[in-house]
This record gives sequence, structure tokens and C-alpha cells, in this order.
Amino acid sequence: MRAIPVRQLYVLGAVLLWAVVLALGLEVHARFFSIQAQLHAPTEQTAQAPGSLSGLSSEDVQSYADTFCLLSDTDKDASAAGRGWICSIVDGNGIFSELHGDRQGLVFTLLNNELSGKSITEVANELMASQILTEIRYALRFSRPTYYSHGGPDLQMHGWYVPVHCKTRRPESCLLIQAEMPSTLPDDKKPSFFTRWEVPFFKLKRDTAVSDGFHTNRYGFRDDDVVVPKPPGVFRIVCVGGSTTEEGRTNETTYPKYLQRRLREYCGTDAIEVLNCGISAIGSQKELLRIEDYLTFQPDLLIEYNGVNDLSRPLLVRWLFHAPLWQRLLRESRFVKEHFPLLFLPSAEQMAQDTEDAIIANLKAIRMAAKQRGADVAFCSFAYPAASTATTEERVRLENNVKNVWVGPNGSFRAYLAAVQVYNALVKGMCAETGARYIAVAESQQWPAARFNDICHMTDEGIQQKANVIFEQLKDSVKRAVVSKEGIAAPRAGRANLVP
Repeated sequence: MRAIPVRQLYVLGAVLLWAVVLALGLEVHARFFSIQAQLHAPTEQTAQAPGSLSGLSSEDVQSYADTFCLLSDTDKDASAAGRGWICSIVDGNGIFSELHGDRQGLVFTLLNNELSGKSITEVANELMASQILTEIRYALRFSRPTYYSHGGPDLQMHGWYVPVHCKTRRPESCLLIQAEMPSTLPDDKKPSFFTRWEVPFFKLKRDTAVSDGFHTNRYGFRDDDVVVPKPPGVFRIVCVGGSTTEEGRTNETTYPKYLQRRLREYCGTDAIEVLNCGISAIGSQKELLRIEDYLTFQPDLLIEYNGVNDLSRPLLVRWLFHAPLWQRLLRESRFVKEHFPLLFLPSAEQMAQDTEDAIIANLKAIRMAAKQRGADVAFCSFAYPAASTATTEERVRLENNVKNVWVGPNGSFRAYLAAVQVYNALVKGMCAETGARYIAVAESQQWPAARFNDICHMTDEGIQQKANVIFEQLKDSVKRAVVSKEGIAAPRAGRANLVP
């Protein structure tokens, strides 16, 4: 065998050494600027639960946890309630086995309904599953209490994950300590999160003034009261979706109300009603569960605009959290994670199949149920901020929003965009297959990041633009249907049909 010359070995060694130095340099650079971006990122204004836990030291909470685990269940309730805390036991898989505190407390009631006997991954649509599991496993791995703070625009939750020893020397569970919010707190002191719900993330309270500019009708939707049965001659549109449908500074500045005003002006009649049936945090499965509530209003057309609640949690969380070992190891590099985030997603075929199973199947069922009740359905593509035109500050804000609110520390804005684009393509294909109407919201223009408050919720200017885009694609078919209803034109057999 021919020996490799010493000179070539030196050259090869030098190249490898410089490659290692370059990789280390890029990694240090990425970590440094990631920290700088976090430090200089604009903070999101959120309401905080009273009774901060941040003043406690790790020694304080560890001492409390060690004592807490020796108490009876009754004494655990009394101990936690006496400090204004909620204490729960959760293992490394995110399964909650105990919950202690004031059983009438607002946070206790919410967590008991959502988490009792479940894994955090089963309720990932409501909570930051990936972030919580990462924090729990960090605390267990290093046997060190970990302070956390995360949440959404309605409520910021904060507390401690404290490793506890039960049957082995190594901790296998954490005591989760967080602040309670007493049920006796006056409504004007509670975050609106706790005053708006009849069933959290599913049904709003009826006839309730949630805040200035936000009130619900007798059906529990953010709109004025609705006449049922529908009066003759009225053309009624029901808009369903999550907070991206519900959103707006006031009831009159939501996209359904902007759309109603444009259609009435264009058609020259007030006999057009556009109802806002958006529910914050709802996904396609819960939309399907509530389909009878929507159809109660006897809509001529049902418009569905949603996507983020299903895509970010659980799909993106699942894809990133259950990544193969090589992806999880590669993800330890901040440089790779920041610059090549799409490496950590499954194949395009797998993403499409999962999206079909988790979302599109529900949309097809919604369309079928509406069709059986004589209503047409229009599905919208989901708008997203244009990364190509975003400023550096806007990109940092969007990245932080994905990581801190929607997906967790392994998320990225580019991965979110990839998931939205897969979803939009499938929605368009479904509409072509089923004959439902497709409204190209995302494709209608590049949506500047300045028109978004985060990755999906819009400013007032953005909400108006969304209403205008939908209006432009519906106006002529709605006008024909309205004219037909009024008997001005020769009526067709049966109901006026909006599907071209």
C-alpha cells in the first residue's frame, strides 16, 4: 500500500484544524448574537398573576419541596393554599400526578380541568409543551431548581420546577410551584383570561363585557345579538376561527365587521350580516365540535380563517420534539439551529400527511356538515409576515415570539413559515377537490411584518387589509346571491349558491 506523504498529512491536519476553529468561531458568534438579540428584543406586555415567586432563592424552594413531599395530601393542600401557591407533581415525561392548593382558586380550577392525569403533550394546544418539558428535564438532569416565566397576551405564568426525590436517590419528578389567583379577586383585578371563559379555549361567557370594546352576545360570541330564525331576505355570513378571527380593538374593528361594512356598501343594502364567531385558541377539531353552534345562525356562507393554533401546537411541537437523534444532537449547535432551521423538520411528504390528518380532515367534515344544512363554505389561506421585507428588529421579534409563545425553544420563524405554506397548499387542494370556495388571503400580497403584532395577529391596518382581501374575492358572488334573495333577478331553483 502506498504511504501518504507526510506533507499531505500536515496539510490535511491543518485543514481539519482550521475547519474546527471556523466551526467554533461560527458557533460562538451565533451564541453571542443570539444573547444580544434576546437582551435587546422588545418585551411583550402581559398581565402577571399576583404573588411573585421570583424573589425566592433556589435553596428556599428546594427546602420547601423536600418538606412538602413528606406531608399528607390534606396538609399539602393547606401548605400550598396558605402561601398562595399551586403545587403539582410532574415527571420527566410531563405527566401530572398531583395538584395541590386552593381548590376554589382560578388557576387551580383551570389546571385541574386541563391537566389532571394527563401529559403536557396531550394539551399542547393550550400550553407550551416543548418549553415546559425542556425546563422539567433540565431541572431533573442537573438536580437544580429552575425558574420559568412564559405565557400569552392574557396571562403571564411564572414559578419553579424543583427536583424531588421519591423512591430513588436521583430525582425522577419535579414539584411545580406557581402563584395562585384567588377566586375572591374582584373581576376588575383579574386578567381578562379568567373572566371571559365559560369553558376555557372553547366557549366564551354569554352577555359579558370582557373589557372595553370586547363584549359577547347571548350566544357567547364576540358580536351583537343575532336574530334566530334568520329574517327573510337577510344574507348571513358566519366567520369562524381562532383569535385571528376574534381579534380587534373593539367589536366593531374586527375583520368580520369591516367585511360587513364593505359588503353592505357594495351591494347597497343592510340585509347583509357578517357574524364574528371566532374563539381565541380554538383549532379545527374544536371548530368541528362547535359546528352546530355556528349553523344555528342559518348562514348562507361560512368563512373559516385559522391555522396557527393547529400548526404551532401540536404539529410543530410534535415534529421538533420527536425529531430523530441526529437532529436533536445537531440542534445543540446554535449556529446550525439559527441558520438551517428546516433541517429539523420532517420530510415535506410527512408534513403534508400529518397536516392532512390533523387539520384538513376536520375542515372536510366542517364543509360536509355545513353543506347538509344548506350553507356554503369558504376556506382561507393563512396570512403570515413576509420575512424578505422584515427589518432586523422585526425578524428578532418574530423569532422570539415563535420561541417564547407559540412553539418553544426549538422553534423558528422559518420552520413556522414552512408549516403555514404546507397548510395553505393543502387547503387550496381540498377546495378544488370538494368544490368549496378558496379565498387566497396569503397569496394576495406580501404581508409586511409591520402589519402584525406577532407571527399571526394583526394591527388594525392589517385587520382592515385582510377584510378587504376577502371582500374583493367575495363581493360579486355575494351581490348575485343578495339580488336573488331580494327577488330582483329571476330566482334559481333552490338556494343561491356561492360556489362558482
